[in-house]
Amino acid sequence: MKTANSRAKVSPAVPEAGSATIWAVGFICLLTALAVGIGLLGGALSAKARAQTGADFAALAAAQAHFYGTANAPCTVATQVAQENAVSLDSCILSARDVQVSVRIKSVFNWQLKAHSRAGPAINPP
Repeated sequence: MKTANSRAKVSPAVPEAGSATIWAVGFICLLTALAVGIGLLGGALSAKARAQTGADFAALAAAQAHFYGTANAPCTVATQVAQENAVSLDSCILSARDVQVSVRIKSVFNWQLKAHSRAGPAINPP
């Protein structure tokens, strides 16, 4: 037997009716925005790490060519190594003791990320 109190009446006067759907949609939108933001940040950090790795390798290759001599100029070697690591060489500065390189890479939304590296002999001659 059903009584009048067995079913709760939903009337338009109750302001809370149906608000769970709105809260759920808002929460899902918030989680989606957070996931996209984390993905973009992860992509930028990954590109920065690739740029730094390319700069390090280019500097080491240029330093080896500078101190031990090769058929190619040290900055030409640095350019080749940078291209093989999918970065663009911005500058290559040779000095008597070391080589300094600067590279850049395009990231998410065509952001330009830069990295710098320096390589040279570990022991100072007397």
